[in-house]
Amino acid sequence: MKNIKNIFSLLFFVYFIYLILNTEIDFKLLLKFNSFTILILFFLKTLATILNGFFNKILIGAFDVNLKFNDAIYISIITFLGNFYLPGRSGGALRMVYLNRKFKLTTDKIISSNILFFVVGVLLNGLTSLFWLFLNKERIENYFYTSTLLFLFISLVCIFILNKRFSINKNRKTKDKNYISKAFNYFSELKESWNIFFEDGKRLYRLIGIYICIYIIFLIEIYLIINTINLYINFSSVGLYNSISGISNLIGITPSSLGVKESLLVMFNNLILIDSVNLITISIFERLITIIYTGIPLLYFFWLNRKGKKKTL
Repeated sequence: MKNIKNIFSLLFFVYFIYLILNTEIDFKLLLKFNSFTILILFFLKTLATILNGFFNKILIGAFDVNLKFNDAIYISIITFLGNFYLPGRSGGALRMVYLNRKFKLTTDKIISSNILFFVVGVLLNGLTSLFWLFLNKERIENYFYTSTLLFLFISLVCIFILNKRFSINKNRKTKDKNYISKAFNYFSELKESWNIFFEDGKRLYRLIGIYICIYIIFLIEIYLIINTINLYINFSSVGLYNSISGISNLIGITPSSLGVKESLLVMFNNLILIDSVNLITISIFERLITIIYTGIPLLYFFWLNRKGKKKTL
């Protein structure tokens, strides 16, 4: 499995390099980003990081863990940095290690929380894609019905998963030590952890509300980038770009979804209606700005680590 993931990562990375080498990107456009614009973009990214922290707080709160603000932000930062700079969505692995070491959360609880985050993210990006498609209906007539069915199917699958509750028979757990028994017991624990999220009926709605706020922040960010480099693009196209980018970031098996994001954007370019050069330019500029921004959460990360060490002295 790991080898397959590595092969796909390599293929997507090669594809990304191919796009860079074969796209005439005008990097002089970066000079259009003045200090005020950069500050606004940094503010939006910081706000998204804080909201992600609150998302984690509500999510992990299902297991009677009361995350403090610093812990919630710390988890948000290591997840963001891990996914941005490391392959295979390593941010999720770093999050798992931190929650396991500090709060003694078992892997079944952490993995179930990761699955819930993924499903909520895909659902909302799928539904918003449908919204933007209907706004763009007249311009994408040839692809409208096929793409609508695709995103509707994705959304319905996610809704089905979120409404799924498992019946647990604890007496069926076995004490055998063979691999099949261990796998069966672990799957049972995973189902138990999944059910816990829905014991509080309002939890899911709070998570969805926070994710919608994060989505809007990213939408404003992309719109600001596009306006700054003087690209005149229909707002519904910007929205669809944001939704498909969101799905690619959830899938991302490469650092910063290199190649994965571009593959999906190019695949759905007949819906997004942004020419390929501008599409790749926006994607690259997004990442360059994020690379500069990562200095801020890195500083906060080291400050929290130093603060934690002082407390242990």
